[in-house]
This record gives sequence, structure tokens and C-alpha cells, in this order.
Amino acid sequence: MKFQNVVISGFTIQNEISEEPPYPSGIFIFRRDFAVINNNILRNITYGLQLTQSNNSRTFDNLIIDNLYPTAGDNYPLMGVFTNFTILHELQKYSLPTISNSTILNFQFSESQGKVSFDVFGPNGTAGFCGIALPTALIERKCVILLDDKAPFIRNWTVSTYCYRYFLYGNTGAAQKVAIEFELPRKGS
Repeated sequence: MKFQNVVISGFTIQNEISEEPPYPSGIFIFRRDFAVINNNILRNITYGLQLTQSNNSRTFDNLIIDNLYPTAGDNYPLMGVFTNFTILHELQKYSLPTISNSTILNFQFSESQGKVSFDVFGPNGTAGFCGIALPTALIERKCVILLDDKAPFIRNWTVSTYCYRYFLYGNTGAAQKVAIEFELPRKGS
């Protein structure tokens, strides 16, 4: 049986290092779905934070520093940052959730051109990825993604109210321009 809805927040846990079993963890979550771990300080511990067999859990705003094994290792890492951009088309707000392992800068929307653009930036020689969810109500027909004016490898699918576009690229150590052009619906269409 799995337990759910564990919240660990506002603790300072420190000074527990051992190189012999059992290895201490600042926070150890085992078989607890929907756990929330936030606003904690985990310092000078063998392992700062471990989640095992725990689905749909969230960790945020924790400070994990000076631990013996600093990477609290993820066997199935997502390794991206979620960002939610909002655009306005014909006085209607639309949400464009993104995930990327690169830094996203200079997000812009041009209603007249039917174009979203932003820069992605990551360390030279590393693999980059970016995923964006475009509302189906916002896209009339076409959707073209370019990275520095070239088509990257793209995987796309549609689920209910969103068209998902996921693309890969090589980071160059400099900002690269992503342009997503689509045909906007007009009133009456």
C-alpha cells in the first residue's frame, strides 16, 4: 500500500555524514505519492534528498548544499524547467507551457505575424531540448518551428486542447533563436 499527501516544509537538517551504511539522508521519502518537499535546508549530509517509489511528487525552493553526494541521483530525470508563458490574441489569453533544459530568454509574441519567438541558451557541446504546448484553439492549420532558421528534429502530438511540439538541438554556448510560426484563427473562423 502506498501512502499519499506527505508535506515536508521549513526544516533545516544538517551535519550527518557517514561513509558507512546506513547512509543518512536529510529527507528520505519511500512509497509516498503526491509528496511535497519545499523550503528546506539540507546541508552537510551524506545524501540531501531521496525519493524512492514516489510518484507525482514535487520538490521546490529547497537549498541542498555541501553534501557528501550532492546529486540527492534521479534514475528517470526530467531535467528541465517548466515555464508558463501567456499571450493575448483578439483579447483572449492563451497559456503556452514550456519545458526546457536550456535557459529561455526574450520570449515574444507577434500577433500580426502569428509568431512566437524566444532564445534558448545552454553550455557549448551539450544536448538541448525544449517542449512547448500550443493551444489547439490558437492554431488554425500550419505550425513551423525553426532554430536559427533551420528545422530541428521535432516530435509532435495533439491531446485534447493542446498541440505539443518537442524538439532537440545542440547547445552552442550562445543564444539560439527559436521561431514558431503558426496560422492564427480570426474572428468568425
